[in-house]
Amino acid sequence: MRFLFALPHAAYLRNFESTLRLLSKRGHEVVLAIGSLGKPALEAPERRLSELTAELPGLAVEHGVEQIAATKKEDRLAR
Repeated sequence: MRFLFALPHAAYLRNFESTLRLLSKRGHEVVLAIGSLGKPALEAPERRLSELTAELPGLAVEHGVEQIAATKKEDRLAR
């Protein structure tokens, strides 16, 4: 089975790392889509991502997830 995790930034990786490991261990394909690398909560995010990619055979990392921001006040209130 193929799974997609879309994360706004790489700092969220720490919340899902055990899940990513388990899915990969069970033979699933996991695509990790990351919006940006820059949050101070995760040290060396590029290094950590490359370590996980090398360690987990079913893991692929893609970049470019964009957050959609509401532009109108009523849109922001509806969320």
